[in-house]
Amino acid sequence: MCNFREKQIDLIDFIFANRNTCRGLFEQHKLLFSFHMCVKILDAQGKIIPREYAFLLRGGIVLDQENQPDKPVPWLSDETWDNITELDKLPGFHGLVSSFKQFPRDWHNWCVQCCTMSNRYFVTLFRFSHF
Repeated sequence: MCNFREKQIDLIDFIFANRNTCRGLFEQHKLLFSFHMCVKILDAQGKIIPREYAFLLRGGIVLDQENQPDKPVPWLSDETWDNITELDKLPGFHGLVSSFKQFPRDWHNWCVQCCTMSNRYFVTLFRFSHF
């Protein structure tokens, strides 16, 4: 069993390793490195669900298009609908496809609001990155 002093030394080693690694990275890669480190820590603690993490990294790949539910709304792209139908197969997301069929207006409002917010963010970020 680890004692407090050993944990303290491990934390100090981790901080210095992170600082030294970040010195060797380009600025745009530091956030990705930090994300990767956080995921590895959470994974070691058993807090990452592998199928959900794999979906986050790769998205949904539809292998059987014939049995895929029809897209209930015209404003979703085919790629987005593929991701939604595959996400629906994961345990924590069952019912996502049926909710698009039941509440298309609510989903549309939510998507429009999120796209508007993210577009503003990316425009600001784009302007900022050119200084």
